[in-house]
Amino acid sequence: MNRPATLLVLLLAGLLAGCGGGSRPTGIRAAETPADDVAEYQPRWRSHTVDSTQYRKVFLAGTIDMGRSADWQAALVARFRDSIGGRWLFFNPRRREFHASPAEMEYQVAWELAHLEAADLIVMNLLGDSRSPISLLEMGLYARSGKLFVACSPDYYRYDNVRITCRRYGVPLYDSLTALLDDLPQQSDE
Repeated sequence: MNRPATLLVLLLAGLLAGCGGGSRPTGIRAAETPADDVAEYQPRWRSHTVDSTQYRKVFLAGTIDMGRSADWQAALVARFRDSIGGRWLFFNPRRREFHASPAEMEYQVAWELAHLEAADLIVMNLLGDSRSPISLLEMGLYARSGKLFVACSPDYYRYDNVRITCRRYGVPLYDSLTALLDDLPQQSDE
């Protein structure tokens, strides 16, 4: 199994394990002590204090819809914060507030591109009731990278485009984030 696939198996196997553990504050923050093993970076939040070389870096690509969609990113990070071992740094492009001025658009796009490049893995989740045009752009940019894993609901309006592109470039594709997680035991046996 290649390195990105192995990292994804480790990342998502932890989700399936549901190991339990102490709860941590749910606020968005970087790790503050060596005991913290999950950190999250978002655009325009206070400066971050972790040494990113000490973490597996995961970019959370996919549906945001200008903040109107379900916040699946926060749920995924919270699950890791509560129960997963290892050191994980999540790059989460979702913002609490976003005002699409030209300067903010410039900052947001530059932030996302830089963190997509820096990520060891890109987990993309396309929800069926969304459009997510920027996610399609990101999928095209990283389809050949070996670090992209896609969950896409079959009722997504461009599902066939996603399916055909993933097949052509060998990108793992699942019908939902849950399906991706359910398939991990089979992947880890390969």
